[in-house]
Amino acid sequence: MASIFSRTLIRWRWAIITTWAVIGYVAAQRAPHVIEVLDVRGGTRIQTEASRAEQTLRERFDRPLNDLFAVTLESPIPVDSEPARLLLDSLLASFERQRFIHSVVSFRNTTDSTFSMISGDRHLTAIALAMNAPVGDSVGKLVMPVRSLVTEAFRTTGVDSTRYKVSVTGRSPLDLDIKTVTAADSRRSELRLLPLTAGILLLAFGALVAAVLPLIVGFLAIWITLAIVVVLSAYTPMSHFVLNMTTMLGLGVGIDYSLLIVTRFREELNRGLRRQEAAARTLHTAGAAVLTSGMTVVVGFAALLLTPLVETQSVGIGGLVVVAVAVALSTTLLPALLAVLGRQIDRPRWLARRLTWYHAPTAWERWARSLARHPRRALVIGGVLIATLT
Repeated sequence: MASIFSRTLIRWRWAIITTWAVIGYVAAQRAPHVIEVLDVRGGTRIQTEASRAEQTLRERFDRPLNDLFAVTLESPIPVDSEPARLLLDSLLASFERQRFIHSVVSFRNTTDSTFSMISGDRHLTAIALAMNAPVGDSVGKLVMPVRSLVTEAFRTTGVDSTRYKVSVTGRSPLDLDIKTVTAADSRRSELRLLPLTAGILLLAFGALVAAVLPLIVGFLAIWITLAIVVVLSAYTPMSHFVLNMTTMLGLGVGIDYSLLIVTRFREELNRGLRRQEAAARTLHTAGAAVLTSGMTVVVGFAALLLTPLVETQSVGIGGLVVVAVAVALSTTLLPALLAVLGRQIDRPRWLARRLTWYHAPTAWERWARSLARHPRRALVIGGVLIATLT
């Protein structure tokens, strides 16, 4: 049965490649929106005293406190002196004109001594904005418009933004900032890992085409998973932890499983099989190992779904999806590409010749024989290295 499946998949290789290309294109359109749907606050699905209190506040008060934005103005001079006063007046007037802002509270319109809106030296003041959003989730979408109003106030008044600092904070702005930093860290890690990973794969395979294939599988698994997370967020909260975890795990398992498939395919070619036969044989053998390994990891992540914490469940869902996608890519798209490429995976030939020293069996044989002759010495050296690293 497995042999029939392998041959059928290779026979329909172009249809499989086209299908994954379409999926990848759709994922590339949806994945960048993942930052907008991630949940920072987390929590538990079991109702707690804190969650009951928050629900009561939302039901009994028209404008709950967690829907407030705090705009702070830090000035080198008193805020009621020029040009700080000009900037403050521009901000207040701009906020009061907006329909999505229900009310504006500053030291100008409050006399409550217990709720001070200005510091003792009058160099720092705060403005409270009650947002006019129908549901809690839509409050986060108002952060950037409010920050745009601040930027516009600096532009129209001509006040130096390097000397006068205005910050928009609060629960929703903080959530947005955390998600933005998380996304930026994820992008930076991908860019830093790409050349290092490519170099290691190039050294391992001794061929540029063969080294690129695992990278395609790894990054495609990440993008497809992020697109799926966007869809799933409409039905369940997805923590921002899933972003970095998906990047790390997707690249790792994608490359790991691809290494097994590509290495076995090259072995089958060296045994004299034609490219389609080698791809089918690879899928029948190494593909089965990848499927078994991947499903074991999926079961492990599925166990995290039984916990009540949103963060843990999100990690479970993200890990489950990215590993399943990596397995699917490694056992369908990759064999199809190999069946098309055949011996072309060893291109360019000149690079393979230059790296023959690394793949020469004599070097590895000497290393293995040395370990076999002096096992105690190897154990001591290895133990010291591990102890040093830990």
